[in-house]
Amino acid sequence: MKPQPLNDLVLLSPIQVQEMSAGGIILPETAQKRPDEGLVEAIAPGSIEGLAIGDRVIYKGFSANDINVDGTEYKLVSAGDLLAILVDSDEIPD
Repeated sequence: MKPQPLNDLVLLSPIQVQEMSAGGIILPETAQKRPDEGLVEAIAPGSIEGLAIGDRVIYKGFSANDINVDGTEYKLVSAGDLLAILVDSDEIPD
């Protein structure tokens, strides 16, 4: 079962935090960066044009509501708190 967002909300799967530094040092939980990227799982009907399921997005870090459905962690984020869609550089118009 997957929740369907209402109003202007977007359902995201958080992208996991890097647990090891580039130099191979294991980072404790307190030193890990809070995730602010996610994959779009569901969008409220008619809320955002140009956003599709599967898009990778950046959102305001402390704006998400954490929810757990059937053991799966999700983030519910308001459309206004989405900052960018991550795309390949060749997809950005000149």
